[in-house]
Amino acid sequence: MSALARIIDDSTARADLAAVAAPNRFVRSKVRQAAESSSKRLVAASACQLVNTALRRFIALCYESDNSHLWNVAPDGRVLIPTPWSRSKHAAYGLSDTEHRVLRLAILTHNEEAPTSMQLWWYQGGRWYLNRHSYPDAAAALQWLAQWQITPAAWLQAQTRFKG
Repeated sequence: MSALARIIDDSTARADLAAVAAPNRFVRSKVRQAAESSSKRLVAASACQLVNTALRRFIALCYESDNSHLWNVAPDGRVLIPTPWSRSKHAAYGLSDTEHRVLRLAILTHNEEAPTSMQLWWYQGGRWYLNRHSYPDAAAALQWLAQWQITPAAWLQAQTRFKG
């Protein structure tokens, strides 16, 4: 019998016990807390997957070029297209109102904590700029994202600050 079959048999054998279990109040509250925590973690992980995908797409759009210049970024680094954390255009990236706000806060928080050379984008004078000096091509920008991807823990922290 394979290990998987043993696990399934063991689970099936305990199903009758689970069907009639009546945990006391202490156990019930602990189970509820664990379920809520797990649920929040799964929701955060799902949101992170979505926003990190939107960030990868945004990076691809920022570095779209004809080998002589970037189409969606001005020579001074100013981003010419809406960001995924844009107040009015976030839906184009598949993000909800809350997701774009939490993403924006996460990026601004990262920028507060990181030196300028480690920021892929920065906000100045009502515009977003691409750090072309530190990240000259899409591969470098994607490396930044791989190192800085928004994690479920960071997402929950930003979400808590947002709702704060």
